Amino acid sequence: MLPSIKILAIFIFTLTLSASVSVSGQDVAPPTYAPTYAQSIERIAPMDLSSVEPRLATVLRNYYRGTFTDEDTWSAVESIRFDGTLHLPQGVLRFTAFKKKPDFCRVVIHARGGEVAMGYDGSDAWQLNTLEPAAQPSAMAPAEALNFIRDATTGGHLLYSGIPGKHIQLHGIITTQSGQRLYDLGVTLPDGQSLRSQLHMTTFAEVRQITTNHVSGEQEITTHEDFREIEGIRLPFISTLTVNGEQIHQSRIQRVQINQGVMPWMFTRPSGAEIGEGGRPRSQPSESAMEAEALLSPSSNSAPQNQLLSPVPGDIWNTDSLFNATPAETSTFPEKFNLSP
Repeated sequence: MLPSIKILAIFIFTLTLSASVSVSGQDVAPPTYAPTYAQSIERIAPMDLSSVEPRLATVLRNYYRGTFTDEDTWSAVESIRFDGTLHLPQGVLRFTAFKKKPDFCRVVIHARGGEVAMGYDGSDAWQLNTLEPAAQPSAMAPAEALNFIRDATTGGHLLYSGIPGKHIQLHGIITTQSGQRLYDLGVTLPDGQSLRSQLHMTTFAEVRQITTNHVSGEQEITTHEDFREIEGIRLPFISTLTVNGEQIHQSRIQRVQINQGVMPWMFTRPSGAEIGEGGRPRSQPSESAMEAEALLSPSSNSAPQNQLLSPVPGDIWNTDSLFNATPAETSTFPEKFNLSP
């Protein structure tokens, strides 16, 4: 999807509530790109549409214009930090997420008594649950790694249409129950995974993404709304995940920071020596370590300290279904769109 973070709700919830990090899944090996994702895009412009059929090229061109403004604006983005809250029926958890081009990703869930961290550095997908006694970082289960690596790219899978083995198709136009008309795009990745991206016909915002969860085998629908422009990049500040029509969670972004000193080493799996007793990171006297701790700590102006499974008064979901909500006002980006090929 676009540069927002897709929180892996089922995996996170399992880690947060249990003393065990084990997540049973299908026996599927994590995807391996030959070449790697970074190598595969090295000589490809992210918005090059020379190999795409004209009608799809028109849709993608307007999506790029509405989401990234232009190639110069997008090329200036190196990393994005997200701070927000994850709303589950049982309570609310704070999270901090980092993405760095091309496909580095780290998500930290702040729970009472510890943290759950997940990361990918372009080759290694790992996890660390400090809620466990004597916690140690470990590789993600293969099926969960498939999910995490697929969602790790910065900018999403509608960029780089020219990657060998990747295919983007325009399946047509669909109408939602609320009457919204959306362009329905299918994306097949070089490793064979597929996903659907559905774009609003007027704003060209990606209002829905449909993927397969490789742990459960179920189809997940992520619906985006409350789009805002940050330094020329359009981002959804509310994302809701549903499975079989049931709302699983909602993530609400409170702050986005672009190019705020996110470094590649932050995405590498910590060594066991860096984890102290009780699963807490050992204190480091160096200045760089203190800077890292500041980056990974909740900001002073973020949401109040959450209680793990704390009761939330009232309905934690929106009053109206997100499928009936307008994802973005038509007048927000009118000058950016051109329906001519």
